[in-house]
Amino acid sequence: MEDRQRASAGPNEKIQITPPAQEANTYDRAMVECETGNWEKVITDCSRAIAINPRFADAYSVRGHAKSMKKDLNGAIGDYSEAIAINPQFATAYCYRGNAKSANGDLDGAIADYTRAIEIDPRCSDAYLYRIVARTQKGDEAGATADENKLIEIAK
Repeated sequence: MEDRQRASAGPNEKIQITPPAQEANTYDRAMVECETGNWEKVITDCSRAIAINPRFADAYSVRGHAKSMKKDLNGAIGDYSEAIAINPQFATAYCYRGNAKSANGDLDGAIADYTRAIEIDPRCSDAYLYRIVARTQKGDEAGATADENKLIEIAK
């Protein structure tokens, strides 16, 4: 009802945008900017969404992705950690925090994050794929092979 009232406001009436709408607008804009690779804009828009709603786990995760793309790996890890603190079942945030840790040279931390993502979502093919790479880099061929077999199994 409230949305209809806002939508039917006359052309000279000022439409008041409520905080949840602002949160959604800035987050949606950030998602569009992800497609263009405008990482600074993504960070700015996600930061605005977080300022409106400090418990917006998705905004932390997307901002983490943008920071990772800008090679701010510690900043990315921090944002993914915030998303996980808000939503401990956020498998994607574990997966991408694992990528940032891996890029930062922390293969053990990356493998732990990929493992947690798999525990949350056993069909998370990205987590298996990334864990294969990390295990191979660590020289754990048996672990990498087991993950390859599981990845083939879930792909069927």
